Amino acid sequence: EKRRAVNARLRAELAFFVDLEEEAHTLEDPDDATTYERDGLHWTPEGSRRVGRVVARHVLEQLRAHHERRLEIGVDGATVALTGFDARAMAERFVDAYPEALHGAGCAQDRACVVSTIAAAVSVEAAATASDGDYQFYRGHHGDVPLLVLCSSLGVFGGEAPATTNRYEFFNFVNRTFGDAVHALYLSDSSRRWYLGGVRGLGADPVATVRSILEDLLPSYDVRPSRIVCLGDSMGGFGALLLGALFGQLNTIIPVSVVAFVPQTFADRTRLDAASDDRWPEPRRGLRATLGEAPRFANLAELWRTRQRTDCRLVTALVMYGGAGRLDELHATHLAGAPCVRVEHRPELTDHGAFTKSLRDSGELGTIVRAALLGVAQMAEVVPSPRAARSSMITMSGTTH
Repeated sequence: EKRRAVNARLRAELAFFVDLEEEAHTLEDPDDATTYERDGLHWTPEGSRRVGRVVARHVLEQLRAHHERRLEIGVDGATVALTGFDARAMAERFVDAYPEALHGAGCAQDRACVVSTIAAAVSVEAAATASDGDYQFYRGHHGDVPLLVLCSSLGVFGGEAPATTNRYEFFNFVNRTFGDAVHALYLSDSSRRWYLGGVRGLGADPVATVRSILEDLLPSYDVRPSRIVCLGDSMGGFGALLLGALFGQLNTIIPVSVVAFVPQTFADRTRLDAASDDRWPEPRRGLRATLGEAPRFANLAELWRTRQRTDCRLVTALVMYGGAGRLDELHATHLAGAPCVRVEHRPELTDHGAFTKSLRDSGELGTIVRAALLGVAQMAEVVPSPRAARSSMITMSGTTH
């Protein structure tokens, strides 16, 4: 009960500081020393809009220590809900109660491995940040671990259907595979404009979005990633290639890797008409109506061929496509010849919509992302991880309360 009381107090403090930070953004006098008060809590901006973020981050760190957590685990069709404050203790209790879990999670009946996997799934949930935009950020356990930027496709909005949800692709995969060993920034584009209109809550265009991530979001949580890896499928693949190239241009320190599965690589009217690519007509009409016939960065080949950083140790991309038809091939090979871009054909994967799922189910997706995190996405062959193949027996989804 005492912990729950502390948790409630911390939540109130966090809401208080975040609200005041928004007020600090609009202060006309940067030296304003006004003391704000609400519900007995006091705060002074001290001339810096960063103060609110720093204090909020401190409160978040306390929440991670005191926050009650919840994890739902599915075992052979049954759902088990665990609650508690200690991730490892929760995992230990589950494995003791359900020894059949030792056969899943890709751990070859290694109890310590299963416990670590489940504990990581709990911990990554506790690091989530609140967001009113099309993004969700999860901080890793150390500030200097790699950052995964995961761009969702049209599929999270039902493809042609209007946007009615704000779910994110790759969440379960990253949660299970990496836990809090990476920072994870999940992005979606509810406007369905191939990320050419930016990401709601971060920036009104791609450049503003990347600047916001580099200059505001990451510093506010004391994140200094050793590498940035952008990942996406279809429209999300376009977003990964777009934002990845801009990450490479707008910072001179952090190396960047991009992995794009069956991506579109051009979105301007002229090229789409020339290719007879009439897929997803409603979102594309919306794109043209708001950003014009040829939006900036609509031709990714041009962006990748004219970027300033051409050292493949600093910026690299892997583009993969299957045997789903000429349009996937046309878009992928549109980037052929661009510096530091490797295009790989997987003709045995014949379904555009299931391309990435097939890689995930075979365990290859984990191998590819691990290689990108290590900066070796350009390698023709990557030695598979012994835990790359994962069982479907255990599935995890977590929330914090």
